[in-house]
Amino acid sequence: DDIHAQIKGQKQLFTDKLNLDAENKTNLSNIVAGLQLSGDVAGGVSAAINRIEGDTKALIEQSTILAQQNNSSTQVTSTANDEGRVRSLVSMNGIAKSGAVAASIASNDIDKNTTNETNQLTINNKKTSLDLKAVNHSDIAGFVGGIAAASDTAANAAITLNDINNATSSRINESELNIQNVSVIATDKNIINSISAGLGASGKLAGTGSVAINHAHSNTTAEIINGSNIIAANNVAVIAESDKTINNYIGAVSVGLGQGALGASMGWNKITGKT
Repeated sequence: DDIHAQIKGQKQLFTDKLNLDAENKTNLSNIVAGLQLSGDVAGGVSAAINRIEGDTKALIEQSTILAQQNNSSTQVTSTANDEGRVRSLVSMNGIAKSGAVAASIASNDIDKNTTNETNQLTINNKKTSLDLKAVNHSDIAGFVGGIAAASDTAANAAITLNDINNATSSRINESELNIQNVSVIATDKNIINSISAGLGASGKLAGTGSVAINHAHSNTTAEIINGSNIIAANNVAVIAESDKTINNYIGAVSVGLGQGALGASMGWNKITGKT
């Protein structure tokens, strides 16, 4: 979903305090579980696909901001805040006399753009402070696992795919500012917690596999661009911050009391982006 807050085309906007807020909070939670029981052969698949996407934007454009009274103090604050969270548990279990096959699969994806921008903004007041802040926080936590048990043959697979792809930016564009303080801040924080585990047990042959693929990507930008003219009596702060974390736990256990057991675990983690 998209959330936009904007002030546009105000030739004379008189105020001593202006707050512009674009805020988007999205939470997805699910539990997908199955149990297959059979006197002969049992098999089943549990799967979940979760996706959060959208734009959150705060914009002040083609406007002039003036104090209520000459030389009075003015505070202009613009904030774009986006929070996306996914919680997922997927499990399939099969128990049978002859053979059992169980698979658990989860795909979790967050794709967000968070922008805070002034475009062709004019302020001429040495007692005015302008604060722009774009904040993104994306969080994925997923568990995928199951059990396959049989007296003859058992096979179990647990697969999880987690991806965060965000762009967070705060900028002053083509603006004329003669003021006291300016701050332009962009902050991005991404966290992926992933658990993938499988258990296969049989009286003869057992096989188990666990796979986890995690990718966290974000571009975080704070900038003053395109010929903006900034005169600040005190401070100008331009700050971009990015924090990415991936915690990945993978396990596979195979128990074959007769012919043998085979188990495999694979994890792939990647963090990319520019700040």
